[in-house]
Amino acid sequence: MPSQNSILHLVLLNLRSSAAPSKGDSDDAVRAILAAFGRLAEIDGVLHLGTAQAASEDSTHSLAMFALLRDTAALEEFGTHPRHIEYLQSAVLPQVSDLVTADVVAAGVPPSSYGAAACFCAGFQPTTYDWQVRSLFDAAARLPDTVAVGGPAVNGRQRFRAAGLTLWPGPDDWSPGRRSDDLHRVWDEFWGAAATDQARVVGPATPIAPKASGVVS
Repeated sequence: MPSQNSILHLVLLNLRSSAAPSKGDSDDAVRAILAAFGRLAEIDGVLHLGTAQAASEDSTHSLAMFALLRDTAALEEFGTHPRHIEYLQSAVLPQVSDLVTADVVAAGVPPSSYGAAACFCAGFQPTTYDWQVRSLFDAAARLPDTVAVGGPAVNGRQRFRAAGLTLWPGPDDWSPGRRSDDLHRVWDEFWGAAATDQARVVGPATPIAPKASGVVS
């Protein structure tokens, strides 16, 4: 079971146009990236791997990948592991035009299965307090059939001050008129104008590696 100090590592990306000149090639590129990401499950301290692909017009990026790590020591191991470096150099960086990453102290853990997600990062006005940053995750965790995972950045050297996921059971729950409407409501209520720089992927989601199952029963 993850500890209270689990770390969420979130990656949002767009493919280079030259890497995806057609829909079929785009699908192949995504599959190759996800296959390489899934192999990172073998690194010690990785508790969960998952992905979401953009379907909502709210999305700023086309693909999200996320890892739940046991603690900050596992984050250090993950970031410097030869398998992770090879994944970045061979599978990711040659294929992407825009890459956003965030490492945050995670409140909540992913369920064993899910069908849709909103994966997001946000910056804030300088006058925003930490409790205001955490308020969205607290509110989202109370929504019906919604799991919220995320929190404030591990350190102040990151572009975004907070990042996280909301996970829903149905593959269409990202759609307007479904559970994503509740997330829009609490975003406006708890973050509103305080959130400045933002990035997100909203759409169908799934675990992508064997260790991704069974995190929470």
